[in-house]
Amino acid sequence: MPAKSSYNLFYEFTIAAAVTLGTLWCIFPSEGFFFKWWEEHTHIIMFSFLGIGLLFFFLNSKRLMVISFAACAALCLLLNHRTQVPLKNAEQTSDALVKIAQFSYANPPENHPIDSELVAMLRTQADVISLQEIPIDSIAAIMNFFTCCGYPNVHCLRDSSRNSAIALFSRFPFDVLREVNFPNAPGIAGKMEIPDPEIGSREIYFVNPYFYPSYNEAAYDKTRENLRLFAQGLNGIQVPLLVFGDYHIVSWSKDLQLFKETAGLNDSRRGIMPTSPHGYFSLFDYPFDHIFYSNHFKCISFETISSASTTHLGIVGTYQFENQQRSSDVQQTSQ
Repeated sequence: MPAKSSYNLFYEFTIAAAVTLGTLWCIFPSEGFFFKWWEEHTHIIMFSFLGIGLLFFFLNSKRLMVISFAACAALCLLLNHRTQVPLKNAEQTSDALVKIAQFSYANPPENHPIDSELVAMLRTQADVISLQEIPIDSIAAIMNFFTCCGYPNVHCLRDSSRNSAIALFSRFPFDVLREVNFPNAPGIAGKMEIPDPEIGSREIYFVNPYFYPSYNEAAYDKTRENLRLFAQGLNGIQVPLLVFGDYHIVSWSKDLQLFKETAGLNDSRRGIMPTSPHGYFSLFDYPFDHIFYSNHFKCISFETISSASTTHLGIVGTYQFENQQRSSDVQQTSQ
């Protein structure tokens, strides 16, 4: 009996230590590619702890059940804290609107360049469509497709190191202010005017970056440094700004949280799970693509777009200028 009791205590202590350590790695990730990978899977680890807690419930292992449920609750609170709240989008008013769509097109069909994915992008009826990871040999067909379908304003940035390109298609004329050339993070920065029913037009600025995926620690160190420099460059900008692209970083990552805080931007995504008009759901649909916006805007809708070939083709968000009078009232009150 003493030997069995000692074995049970050791067994419980080992599992409790593993659960506690796994939880702390999610909350306080250390430097290193493994910890970045662990943090990326926080939502799956949370549900795993929930499942383990239920297993210990049926096995009548009360101490391990409590520890597992407590770990699950801690990660749930963490994700709730690091994702956008409230979950409800702002209400639409009569102020100027702009609809932004962000897509990746890394694997087009070989024999039919104009496929269901491009049609799904077009159906979003977005004012601006960002298309990243375009294979070089597909650029001409894609540009011709969108130009013929109501997007006459186009800018394409070729990335020779990856043999791909970033293309921006817009219903409204825009000026490219510069092409961003961070190492492993190309992008486009520009401005455009959107129609306003009250004053005629509004000027907005945008940045459309693409961050390379990281497959080792050295690559992620470059991504982290690019994020830091990018955030510092955006910090202090006092114009209406939209920043949209594929970051290959989940929304609850501490590095992306630091980026948003430094740049002074808001996240469009609500919660950790995708909002899809077709009702698709997958725990492995990682939110790597993001649309951030300055306080000049409010997000009135945001959803994940799917197609016949993928449950996550991209994202689309609708943004509206905040009422100027209300904003000035808030500033006077704060003063």
